[in-house]
Amino acid sequence: MVPPVKTEKNDAVIALAKTLTNVPWCDDYEKMVSGMLYSCMAPELVAARSRARRLAQKFNTYVPGDNDSDAEASSVKEGLINQLFGKVGEGTYLEPSLQVDYGCNITVGKGFYANFNCVILDCAHVTIGDRVMFATGVSLITATHETGLQSRRDNIEYAEPIVIGDDCWLGANVTVLPGVTIGKGCTIGAGAVVSKDIPDYSVAVGVPAKVIKKVDPLE
Repeated sequence: MVPPVKTEKNDAVIALAKTLTNVPWCDDYEKMVSGMLYSCMAPELVAARSRARRLAQKFNTYVPGDNDSDAEASSVKEGLINQLFGKVGEGTYLEPSLQVDYGCNITVGKGFYANFNCVILDCAHVTIGDRVMFATGVSLITATHETGLQSRRDNIEYAEPIVIGDDCWLGANVTVLPGVTIGKGCTIGAGAVVSKDIPDYSVAVGVPAKVIKKVDPLE
């Protein structure tokens, strides 16, 4: 189900955005992260997406030199991710290719790992906890549209946030849809489409994803 459109700006969400880096502040940005209808063609947003694509391209095509140490290569990659994401925890490691909309709306905790071909459409905030692992081809999609045709013709859209708790593992080609929260300690099976919230310490599989069992929590 497509999440409902909000009609007012969300002060708490805007306050969160103020803690992030490289945010393209404008009226449409505040509407965007608040879940309101906004124009994706606002000049500030267009420029921010172009910046994100340049950084992602540098990240995806970076190849260490023959004489570069592993530490030097890691430093370059970490530097690009820190420029791209809004907030990054220690020990973050991503494989290429990585595709994002803005990057600045992404917050990741400690020890985050994403395998090849990760897509994060971060028109709304995407919050990823500590020790989260993505297999290949994971997609987090915050962006959505009205079902009415005119707003799509007018480049009007909206977005809903995604939250992934600590200690989650998302299998290959998992897709998480707008407005979804995945609780801590969850495993999402390969190929699942997560359209509804998943409670803590659950294993969910299928299209749409459904909980098939629970796991024991750890301190």
